[in-house]
Amino acid sequence: MNRASARAAAEALQLLYAPRTKVMFHGKSMEPILREGDNVVLEPVAFEDVEVGQIITYRYESKYPTRRVVARRSDHLVLWCDSWPSLRFHVHAADILGRVVARIRDGEQLDCTDDDWKAQTQQALRVYRRSHGSHLLRRLRRAIAQRVLGREIPPLPG
Repeated sequence: MNRASARAAAEALQLLYAPRTKVMFHGKSMEPILREGDNVVLEPVAFEDVEVGQIITYRYESKYPTRRVVARRSDHLVLWCDSWPSLRFHVHAADILGRVVARIRDGEQLDCTDDDWKAQTQQALRVYRRSHGSHLLRRLRRAIAQRVLGREIPPLPG
C-alpha cells in the first residue's frame, strides 16, 4: 500500500470510529452554511439514523465530500449541494463516514441544533423541493402530451 492510500485509509477509519472528529471543509458547494476553510464536526452515524436535511460526509474514491441529504431510498441516500441546485448525488450505506453536527468559523461554533442552522436547513430544502418539483412537472407534461397527442413536444423553458 502506498503512502497516499495508507493515509486515506487512516482518515476514513478515524472518521468512522472516533466519537467526534473535526475536519476542514473545502469548496463552495455548501454555501452559505459551510464555506472554504470552515471546520466541521462529524460524528459517526448509522445509515438508518440519517434524516433528510442533515449534512453528511462520505467516501467517494479518495475524497470525502460533504453534502445535504434530500431523500432516502431503501439502499441509498440522495444528496444535494446547497449552492449547486442542478446536481444530485447518491451514496450507499457503506460509504457514509459521519454526519455534520457543528461548524466552526472564525472561532465561533454553530451547532446543528441552533435556530440559525435549522433555518438554513429549511431554506435549503425549500429550494431543493422547488427545483425538483418543477423538473418533475416538466417530465409529467411531456409524458402526458406524448400519450395524448402521440408526439414529442418541446420542453418548457427554464
